[in-house]
Amino acid sequence: MKATEIIDILRGKNLKIAVAEASTGGALSDAITDVPGAGDVFVEGIICYSNDSKIRLTGISGNILEEHGAVSMEAAEGMASGIRRASCADIGISVTGILGPSGGSDEKPVGTTWIAIDKTGVVTSRFYHFDGERRAVKDASVAAALGFLMEVLNEDISG
Repeated sequence: MKATEIIDILRGKNLKIAVAEASTGGALSDAITDVPGAGDVFVEGIICYSNDSKIRLTGISGNILEEHGAVSMEAAEGMASGIRRASCADIGISVTGILGPSGGSDEKPVGTTWIAIDKTGVVTSRFYHFDGERRAVKDASVAAALGFLMEVLNEDISG
């Protein structure tokens, strides 16, 4: 299970993590905290579903949300950096997306998802598109976030 491996790596490197979630609604935090011993590395998780909560809880600029939208690289990166700084964690990870069945557009269809990781000020993000019903998109987003985090942590170990 990726979450167990992630907890082990974070613990071994004495790193702390915090999560800012929109579309996953707490599912990513749940996946991480479901692992025994997660309290050694998990600082906090927030659900910032509305734009107002993204601004208030992560410190992201309202201008970013106006210019790029809540489901964008810029929003995801701002959320990841904001939660890392606010929680004093070493790593911040964020997920923002469109679960459906409504809310999509030609530019950003249902299933559009951005995930960002801020590791001590170095930010990287990825775009994903998942097909399926609302729950399938949410579950795929959590799996992708855990996989992406694992890659970032493994790069750090090997490089």
